[in-house]
Amino acid sequence: RLSELIQVNRRYSRSINLERDLGDPDSLAGYIPTERAVSSLQGILRDFGSQRKRARAWTLTGVYGTGKSAFAHFLTALLGKDGDPMRQQAMVIASRRCCRP
Repeated sequence: RLSELIQVNRRYSRSINLERDLGDPDSLAGYIPTERAVSSLQGILRDFGSQRKRARAWTLTGVYGTGKSAFAHFLTALLGKDGDPMRQQAMVIASRRCCRP
């Protein structure tokens, strides 16, 4: 049977629900920031770190299924409190993929 040969990682079997998944570090497992997500994150972090007046609101647009909610979930975790398991998981992901100093 095909189901015995192929298994879908749970991360890819359902979409992110921002309300349901907010406090669940496992919901970040397997998240891979795309080039667009990395670029967006770098822009947001640059604006937050700037002493000059910069954007403080952003809009994420895209077609269904392109990862907008997953990115928002990742960003929310990344901006969480120190010591929060969600933030710790997001920092691991960020350090691997996009935000090395």
